[in-house]
Amino acid sequence: MTFLGLRIALVGAAVRLVKPEELEVANGEDSDHLWLAVGGKVYNVKKGQEFYGADGSYHVFAGRDSLVPYVTGVFTPEEAAKSWKDLEPQKLPQLNHWVEFYDKEDKYPLVGYFVGKFYDEKGKPTEENIRFHEELILQTELEKIEKERKKAEKKKAKAEKDKAEAEKKKAQAEQEAEL
Repeated sequence: MTFLGLRIALVGAAVRLVKPEELEVANGEDSDHLWLAVGGKVYNVKKGQEFYGADGSYHVFAGRDSLVPYVTGVFTPEEAAKSWKDLEPQKLPQLNHWVEFYDKEDKYPLVGYFVGKFYDEKGKPTEENIRFHEELILQTELEKIEKERKKAEKKKAKAEKDKAEAEKKKAQAEQEAEL
């Protein structure tokens, strides 16, 4: 399903729904599974054991659905427990990188969808999922607009500088011609 230009997955019968208690033990310590969830999508990160395993620097993501540490860089259980709503809105576009990373990274296959904040027991996107993606789209567009504004300002400043230099050269040439 497409919502405001963003694909939101509707979970079909062939896709697995992962319950909270199942994800919680898929931390590489309490089971052989090493999974994490990003925005409600559950990925098998077993091939990244050195990063996500018990001694890995990203172990805080194992066995949970977490977004905040991807943005803040604070890899603690307390930070991982925070909601995306705790982030400053302008920081949300940084999450796109990570969502795309896991979606594209072949070594971390999709396990299914996490029943919780973003998907209900039937695999349908929740209201929070929709709000999250609306805010993500909004902030991403605002970021693009701000980049374009800054680019236009630089272009304008350069044009003004070039014009001033051309006028200065013209004035110098006129002075030299008078001599």
